[in-house]
Amino acid sequence: MPKKHIVKLTQEQHQQLVEIVKKGKATARMIRRAHTLLMASSGETDDGIKFLESFIFIAMKCDDYCHHF
Repeated sequence: MPKKHIVKLTQEQHQQLVEIVKKGKATARMIRRAHTLLMASSGETDDGIKFLESFIFIAMKCDDYCHHF
């Protein structure tokens, strides 16, 4: 499927998004959006982003579940 949205980030914008993801201190929503923008700017297709986002969501849920035991 072709890309619906083309994202072009400046070096400064890219670095800011990387810092948000690395630090992990922002809200979950902001971190997820930063991930999505970084993937889109790297040329990932919309379907690829959707797949990776669902994989990240499942991994986070599994991590939350594992910490309860």
